[in-house]
Amino acid sequence: MSTPHNTDSRLSPLFDNTENLINILTTILSENYNKGMLSIGNNATKKFKKREAYYTIVDSDFENVFLTFIYKNTDISPWGIRLETFNTDYPTELKITVDSDVTDKLPQQMLSDLFDRLHDFDNDYY
Repeated sequence: MSTPHNTDSRLSPLFDNTENLINILTTILSENYNKGMLSIGNNATKKFKKREAYYTIVDSDFENVFLTFIYKNTDISPWGIRLETFNTDYPTELKITVDSDVTDKLPQQMLSDLFDRLHDFDNDYY
């Protein structure tokens, strides 16, 4: 296989830690859902494909780090995890599209709640 781009093999090992990070974030989301510590919400937009329902938790009262689990209004890869940092010299946003291997590790009621939240919003909107 050939690529028109220059290569740097140091890039590949960066993703060796991705699976571990996803497992940690999934555990945090699951544990906090079971404790009733996640905030549920949705974004209101006229753009159908941009609508999301989500759960969010933050690191502290200062809200430096946001962890959000998202259900999007799309048929392809509707589930995602977003990790955002603010109040740093380099604000960062990490977006992870997750599949059933990840969602199967989360409480099914958590997934149902997001699905219902998004579709209830859609029904109310139209």
